[in-house]
Amino acid sequence: MAKQYKNDIFEVLKHLDNKDYGYYESLSEEQQKEIQPYTLARWMSAIYGNESSHQSLNKRVNERVNKRFWELSKYKDLQWKLLCTVGNKTTYKHQWIQTTKSNTDKATMLLRNFYSHLNDEEFQLKLKTLEKSDITEIKHYLGEDDKTKKR
Repeated sequence: MAKQYKNDIFEVLKHLDNKDYGYYESLSEEQQKEIQPYTLARWMSAIYGNESSHQSLNKRVNERVNKRFWELSKYKDLQWKLLCTVGNKTTYKHQWIQTTKSNTDKATMLLRNFYSHLNDEEFQLKLKTLEKSDITEIKHYLGEDDKTKKR
């Protein structure tokens, strides 16, 4: 049997689109627990139709919500408000973005976190310029190299 949800995802998205900052606080505790900012950010970043609106919306999600997302993960109310800043008082037909299996290795993930201030394009360029010794030095600095782990 399918799980019954307290919130309708499309109703929640409508409130985000319309910048309803107080909606999250108006929900019951059960409904608030069901709100998942990560899922909402994925829904908010893609819409059907106008490509320029889609790109603009996606850019706002990346700039306002995705930066430092995991550092703010304990504060759902703050994440809700950040998601509201993405809306522009226009209701869109949002679409779900499928996840893909990632072949990203641990070292690349470590470097991505280290260079979190870079956008994806800048990070890819940086990755191409790094030498093995640079990566080893960064891993050592972060305490993730084999020598540091064994101690």
